[in-house]
Amino acid sequence: MVEIKNRLFYKTVKDEFSNEIEKIKGSRFIAYIYHVESKKDVEDKILLLKKKYYDARHHCYAYSIGRDEGKITKYNDDGEPSQTAGAPIFSVLNSYDITDVLIVVIRYFGGVKLGKGGLIRAYTNATKELLEISKVSEIDINEIISVKFSYDFTQQIFHFISLYSAKIIKQDYNNDIVFEISLNSAFVEDFKNDLIEKSNGKIIFI
Repeated sequence: MVEIKNRLFYKTVKDEFSNEIEKIKGSRFIAYIYHVESKKDVEDKILLLKKKYYDARHHCYAYSIGRDEGKITKYNDDGEPSQTAGAPIFSVLNSYDITDVLIVVIRYFGGVKLGKGGLIRAYTNATKELLEISKVSEIDINEIISVKFSYDFTQQIFHFISLYSAKIIKQDYNNDIVFEISLNSAFVEDFKNDLIEKSNGKIIFI
């Protein structure tokens, strides 16, 4: 029996969420989180917020896109003292182990300087409160494989597709049948081995 708990997945936020924390010495901190998949997505979202909050002093942000070796991360203080805004935003974001997300914290200056420690606490808390209300989703890491088989093995194929929670995304019926199948990357080798064993090598992966 396939253990679903062993599947490979990553965590992200699929919807937009926003939150404003309690004012700190007159300064307002408004935080937004977005799902993003490219640097252009990031630029578009930041531009949108700069237009909406055109009179705010700072639009600080951090983002994470992709996974493993292809992961891209960046943060920006947008005029706040170095390492007091973007870095704490990113630190909290990173602690949640989520990716393909952008967090922007907008600050309206209240007339009183908060100091480096005060700024770090403010941006950290704004990010934490935002993530606490955001809905984090688990997204399966899937692979697409192609399998070729004769009509005699149709029932067997469907049995293992169901067993491994796979999905058929394309079907081609000629002399033989060719399926394109999407399934979790953690199960690919076991799926292939089971089908090859049960068919005595007559089911072919192409």
